[in-house]
Amino acid sequence: EDRDALTVEMRIAPDGTVTAADVYATRIRSDTRLSYETAAAVLAGQRPEEVADEVLDALRWLRTAGARLGVQRLRRGGVEARRVEPDLTVEVVEGEASTVAASPSNPANLLIERLMVAANESVAGWLVDRGLPGIFRVHPAPGADAAPALEAFCAASGYHPGFGSTLTPLGLAALSAQLDAAADDTASAVWDVLLGFLGRASYTPDAGRHFGLASDGYSHFTSPIRRYADLAVHRVLHAFLAGKRDPADFPSGDEMRELCAHINTAARSASQAENQMRKSLWLAELASADPATRYPARVTGVGPKGVFVTLDRSRVSGMVLSRELPGRGWAPTADGLALRDAAGHSLGYGDVVTVKITSADWESGQLELALDGPGPERSAGARSGARGSASRGSSARPRARKKPSPAA
Repeated sequence: EDRDALTVEMRIAPDGTVTAADVYATRIRSDTRLSYETAAAVLAGQRPEEVADEVLDALRWLRTAGARLGVQRLRRGGVEARRVEPDLTVEVVEGEASTVAASPSNPANLLIERLMVAANESVAGWLVDRGLPGIFRVHPAPGADAAPALEAFCAASGYHPGFGSTLTPLGLAALSAQLDAAADDTASAVWDVLLGFLGRASYTPDAGRHFGLASDGYSHFTSPIRRYADLAVHRVLHAFLAGKRDPADFPSGDEMRELCAHINTAARSASQAENQMRKSLWLAELASADPATRYPARVTGVGPKGVFVTLDRSRVSGMVLSRELPGRGWAPTADGLALRDAAGHSLGYGDVVTVKITSADWESGQLELALDGPGPERSAGARSGARGSASRGSSARPRARKKPSPAA
């Protein structure tokens, strides 16, 4: 079946630079639909019987394009959308919540992500070069207090990223490489907290920098079926490609600004609903577990009433209240990265703990936990003085955060 489409054609140099890009209307016919697993097998050098020779050749060229883009992404820094999903997920099977293994990310996912980022950047530049209105995705750099606070959490988890005084895209890329190499529960917890520090990107009618992607200009173009921002960009592109040049044929700056504000609000609501649904399904599953079950977990947040703890594997977060901790006089430290009691015992970011569930309410989304055992364990390589690197009075309060990543 033929389908109308918008095509972005890019010329990618050996060093990964996109030297030219054009956008034009096309009519396409899809001859082959591949699963990510099949595509990954081809990228790994295999020859699945169901994949025709011309498709194999196309995938190999795409592999080259993705590798070149990867070189360029590595050179400029930033993070790629990897390892932000838990090992397990919960789905409703015959009316009941049930845990299933999550599909792991593979090289085909990374290839598509790199190609989509390149296409979105190319469209952003194409719009700016022609003076056209657009919807751009911008992501501000974290505040000055983020580097020491994240450094402290990483150190408590066995990593020493050495950010210095400021978070930079290259520093994030170096930490990302360490986390990808480990690919364990500790690395996953650090990823969650890292994404919490970076925060969300937002839509704006003014082109600007995307810190998380280390991109000078970024738009959303590749998913007009599921994102309204992409559809709005497609409408501008179609109007220009149809020969329209009168400014009255395009949305005004005020109209675009109002639309961006609406989309940002709707996107936040949708993300919150998605996260709440996922957590509610997990809480329904956890509530049905044996009360004697104990869960390995890690401290990923500190508040005045207790610590936030993220369970391994499921990556669901709950709270251990200060009043439920052994000892007395628990209060946040000056840097806000730990609780300390009257006897000097501390519990804070990065600490590995074992917890039991005291309350799991899927309707309210509340998960209350209690420590099981004498207290936290330090991750391999962590130093007892790790938190000392955080600035006193730091206002950073990272929390475990799920998708979307800054690439979104």
